[in-house]
Amino acid sequence: MSLSLLWAISPNGSPVPIDTDRLALVASSAFWFRGVLISGFVVAIGCAMELPETIAVFRRWKSARFKDEIIDENPKNWRIPVAAFGLILVILGVGAETIFESLTSNAETSIREHDSALLGNAEKDAGTAMLDAANARNETAQLRKDEQALKTEADKAKGEMVAAQVELARMTGPPYLVPVIHGVATPNISNGNKQVVLLTQDTRIALPKFPKNKTFSWTLSLIQDGVGGHHFTFSPDIGGFDPNVDVSPRTGWLVNLQTDSNGSRNTGWGGVRIAAPASIPK
Repeated sequence: MSLSLLWAISPNGSPVPIDTDRLALVASSAFWFRGVLISGFVVAIGCAMELPETIAVFRRWKSARFKDEIIDENPKNWRIPVAAFGLILVILGVGAETIFESLTSNAETSIREHDSALLGNAEKDAGTAMLDAANARNETAQLRKDEQALKTEADKAKGEMVAAQVELARMTGPPYLVPVIHGVATPNISNGNKQVVLLTQDTRIALPKFPKNKTFSWTLSLIQDGVGGHHFTFSPDIGGFDPNVDVSPRTGWLVNLQTDSNGSRNTGWGGVRIAAPASIPK
């Protein structure tokens, strides 16, 4: 029955390992229990063998008690040895039944202890599996956290690289065209170290402040539009140039501004006439 049960609970009908120790304990318990049954049967037979003599003794007692008659007993009657043998069977059967019940109880106790040990091992294995699963989940969460941190650092590095590329393109790319608003052009060094002011009217150039503790060089191109004749001034004022410069259409002049690491500024007025770049609108 145990083997059939094991096959019944196995997945897909595949064989499973059989617990031979438990099967041996169950067989031992069944063997001793058969002894209990046989002992009870022997006791019953012994009692049955004593019954005729018991009935005869009861009749003699009844006659003597109620009729004052004494019934003589035949000493050769077979009831006497049969009853004696039956008494022996009862005594032996009761003793054997006691012994077999004790052995059966021991076998059942061994089965329970075996099942308890198996259950304890199964619970221990289940606890270990749960702990391993929890550790695996924690490790997975940590790996995801590390992966997210690496991804964040990679995104940050990518952003910094893009910013650096943008800054490089801004610094080395085409000159920045400074807008003129209400006759005032306000260059900003953050827009690159090469900038252009298109003179469409008389314009005041508001020069930027240079960073301190850093060597810096900056070039500003002043280009006349297609009409020309527009004059310009600087704020703060810089010397070294003739305000009556050539203001012909599509001509220009350079202003070079530099600072050293001590913060001293050196302004140079480029008195060389230049042609307007083709990218500058007419």
